[in-house]
Order: sequence, then C-alpha cells, then structure tokens
Amino acid sequence: MLERFKHLSQSYYYFWLRLANLREKASIYPIDFNKHWFSVITKQKSYLIITSLCVAVTQTFYAIYPMFFEDHNRVQFIYFIYLIIFWVFIVMLEYVAVYYGALLEIQCINSLLFNSFKHFLTVDPLYHTMKSTGKLFAKVERCSRAYEDLLDIILWEIMPVVFSIIGVVTVFLLKDLLLGIVAFILLLIIAGINIFLNLFTNAAFEKRIIDADDDFKSLSIESLTQVQLIRSSFATNEIADLGKERTNNLMYKGGTAWLAFAASVTISRLAYLVSVFVLGYIVFSLIDTNSITLLAGIAILLTYLNGTYEVIEIGRRIRKLLRAITRINDLYSFIQMFGKQTYPVLEAPAIQPVIKVAEDTISIVAKDIHFYYNPRAKIFDGHNLVLEIPIKQAKKLYGIIGPSGTGKSTLLRCINQLTTPDSGRVWLDGVEVTNSGSDINQVRQSIGMVFQDFNLFSHLSALDNVRLGLIKVKRMEKREASQEAMKQLARVGLEDKVASYPAELSGGQQQRVSIARALAMGPKLMLFDEPTSALDPELIGEVLAVMKDLVKSGMTMLVVSHELGFARSVCDEIIFIEKGVIVEQGSPEVLFGNPRHQRTREFLSKINELYGETKKK
Repeated sequence: MLERFKHLSQSYYYFWLRLANLREKASIYPIDFNKHWFSVITKQKSYLIITSLCVAVTQTFYAIYPMFFEDHNRVQFIYFIYLIIFWVFIVMLEYVAVYYGALLEIQCINSLLFNSFKHFLTVDPLYHTMKSTGKLFAKVERCSRAYEDLLDIILWEIMPVVFSIIGVVTVFLLKDLLLGIVAFILLLIIAGINIFLNLFTNAAFEKRIIDADDDFKSLSIESLTQVQLIRSSFATNEIADLGKERTNNLMYKGGTAWLAFAASVTISRLAYLVSVFVLGYIVFSLIDTNSITLLAGIAILLTYLNGTYEVIEIGRRIRKLLRAITRINDLYSFIQMFGKQTYPVLEAPAIQPVIKVAEDTISIVAKDIHFYYNPRAKIFDGHNLVLEIPIKQAKKLYGIIGPSGTGKSTLLRCINQLTTPDSGRVWLDGVEVTNSGSDINQVRQSIGMVFQDFNLFSHLSALDNVRLGLIKVKRMEKREASQEAMKQLARVGLEDKVASYPAELSGGQQQRVSIARALAMGPKLMLFDEPTSALDPELIGEVLAVMKDLVKSGMTMLVVSHELGFARSVCDEIIFIEKGVIVEQGSPEVLFGNPRHQRTREFLSKINELYGETKKK
C-alpha cells in the first residue's frame, strides 16, 4: 500500500511537471545591480498587467456581491444560479491571476539568486577576503525573500484592498452621494492613521533589526566555517555566549517592533468601528425616510464590512512593502560597494595581445601598475617590474622582501590576476593577462600559487585536494589524475599521507600538499606568498627543503618571504619593496652585501638587530 502511494505521488509530480512546463516557460533574467531594482519586474510587465487586471475584476466582485441582494425582486432561485455561474468565471480568473503572478515571482526570485551568485563569483577574490561571508549570505537570502514578499504584498494584499475599496465607494456614490462621500472620507482617514503609525514604527525599528540580523548571521556562519579553529583555541564557550547575546539582541528588537505594530492595528480597528457607527447612522436615517429599503440598507452595511475591513491592514502591508524595498536596496547597495570585477572571468576569450619574447626565456613584465584599496592606501603608483629568465638558467628563484603591508603579496596576485590593478598592464611570456580578452583560466594553468594559509578543502583528503584541479580543469580521467597526484605528493615527501585530511596533518604537511597541488597542474612559474608565515619554527624547515628541491629541478619561482637567510642562500635575484615602490632589485650578493639604497640598508639593519645577521645557510 505504501509503495502504491509513493508511485501515485511520483506520477502526480510528473503530471504537474508536464502540465506546467515551466522549463520552457520560465526564464532567468539578467540583472544589472547598478540599475534600479524594479527593472527585473518591468522586464516582465506583460505578466504584471495580466495579473493586475484579473485581480481588479475578482476583488471588485468579492467586495460588492452582497449588493446583488439589495432588490427583493432578485431574491429568486434563477438569479442565484446566475450569481453562481458568474462566480465560477471569477474563480477561473483567479487561477489565471495566480498562474501569471507565480511566473512573475519565481522568475524575479531566481533571477536575483543566480545573478547575485554570478556577481560574487566574478568579483576579484581580494574583496571576498575583506568581507564577511555570513553577511553576504544573509543579505542575499533576505533580498530573495524580499522580492517574494514585495510581489505577494502588491498582487495579493494591497491591490485587492484598493480595488475593493474603489468598488465599494463607487457603488455607494451611485446609491447616495452623501453616503459615498462620507465612506470615502472615513476610509481615507483610517488608512492615513494606519499608514502613518506603521511607517513611523518601521522607520524606528527596521534598520536596527537588519543590523542585528547581520551581526547574528555573520557570527554564526563564520563560526561554523571556522569551528576547528574555535575548538582548538578553546573559544567555544565564548563564541556560544556571544551568539546568545546577539540572538537576544535580535529577539528583543524584533519582539518590541511586533508589539509596536500590533498597537497601531488596534488603534486602526477602533477608528474603523467609529466609521461603521457613522455609516450605520446614515443608512438607518435613509431607511427611516424611505429613501432605501431595509434590505438595501442591510446590503449596504454588509458590503461595507465585506469590502473595506482590510483597510485596517493597509498600513501593515505598506510597511511590509517598504521593508521589502529596504532589504532589496540593502543588497543592491552592498553589491555596489562590495568590490570590483576587474577581469571578465565568465566572458568568452578573444585573441590575446602579445609582445615578442625570446623562445628560451620565461618573461614577467608589469608596466605602470597602479593599485590601491582606497585613496589613502596606495600600494602601487605607476611602477614597473621586468624579469627575463632563461629556461636553461640553473637558479630561477626570485625573492620579494620588504616590510609588511607594502604590496609584496599584491604583486603576486596581480601576476596571476587574483587581483587586477586599477590601471597598468601585466604580461606573462608575452601574453597580456590584464587584457579583457585574455583567457584567465588558461593563463592560471601555467602559474602555480601557494598561499600563506594553505587553502585546502577540509572535507577532501590530500589526494583529492591535489587531483581535483586535474579532473575539473584539465579534464583528466580519475585514474590518470590519481597517478599524477600521487607522483606530486611523493615529490614533496607525503606519499604516506595521501588518505589524510587537512585536520590530520601538521601545518608544514598541509603546506606541502598545497605545493603538490600547484605542481600537479604542470606550471611554468610558481608563486609563493609567504609560504612559511603560518608555520611553527620547527615546521618551516620541511617546507623550505621542498622549495630548495624545486630550485634544483629547475622550477622558476617568485617567492614573498621573511626568511632572509633562505632568500640569500637560494634566490637568484632579490626584489625589495616598500610602500608599493620597488626600491631595489638585484642579486643577493649585491642587495645583502652592498645595497645601493639607504632604505634597503635601514631595513636589513633592523632585521639584523632583531634576528642577527642574515648569513648564508
């Protein structure tokens, strides 16, 4: 019996899939977050118009149908049948409204979800590191719900009330001018009171509730993604207490807002009762003067109650509408300020501009580079870097040294386009990687990148971390990718750790896995961004040993490092950077033994004072 029920439910599911056929009828619309948020709705104006017209007809009918019985001559069965037949037509019209309204809603919501995902996917990674992932998810989630709420409120809450009131007031004006005018004025006063109270309360609470929600979501998502670090640092209780504090903050602000809104509804209900009393007085006066019959008077009062009672909710609905608009604007503003997409990573590549380089060299050229996080934090301001590295050269390791925050890591990120300069151009082997037509994914396959913080997938083993790029990017078969991954893990001395997960590895072992991952892609250039900065002193040696082996194998490497002894003994050339300026560039013998610039001498002198002379190892 249970299996039969499951089969029926499955058949029912596929029946509706075929009947609705939304795969053919629904579409994802492009959204430009620099334009007005309503543009995605206006792109579907035909659905909006059809839905609005259907709602106007159906709600007017539901508001005034009691007036059908005002004339005693119509109180016959045949007229009742006419009413039922017309009512059937109205019900079908309601379904048409729901159908087109649903299409409008699902296309808006899902277009927002996809386009926001696409935007954040294409924004330069640098900006993601500067923002909370929890806040990002919270804002996208709120905005998608806000689009749904916005359309629900307009189509199914505000429009019905407006058309109902218009229908009631029109009928009253036709019946008695004074009655119609009084009803219109009373409804206007009630709506004004209700709207004012709700908007005033909304202005007082909504922004504070959004901020409290952001604080909680930011803490909860970031804490869950960093749960291993939190536990290892014995901070679980502190994080839980902070979470409770932020939840309480959200709860008491939201709860207080609900009470304030409930008070505004109560005041509106009392005002509505006053309007019923005034209209009742007028209706009974008309009955007493024989201007209308008792049956007509009862029909008028029932029509008023049936068609206008929802006016006491108009303020709440407008408040919800404005809250939805606030939340949509919140995401649009957040996206506009989030960061820049300085490289069109999703567009089809065009012909890549090239410059001539010798066939037997690896060339890195950066010209007139400008980059700044803000006007007060310039990293590069029109600087150049030229490296022409012969392939047959024995030592091809280039070190970048300098004080923290001077642009060393930014330079590496500019080379492989994880960060794109605000202006200027970068070439790798004659191909301009900063050009909008360059295939950045192809470029990155020839550049390996090793980060400070490993960037391994915590849910994947060492083997899976290394072979993932081979399968997804290079389209290798799983068996072939596994063989290559095993080879690279053995190369860095981790052949016995292939099944281990990052949490089971030391910091040095994790960094060696990340080196193996980069090597597996077969790069011609390796970029190391302070590969030992996150390691204990005892673990630094094993990573440096791997890098020395790579030097012996002829791998070309560009290394940002504070290990000056390693840089002096292994590097072929040293670049000293400060405040975005390439102060000095030369061999280790010259730069460490007899630097030309005073600032280089000052920097090395301070390092020597702290750690002793940077002698050859």
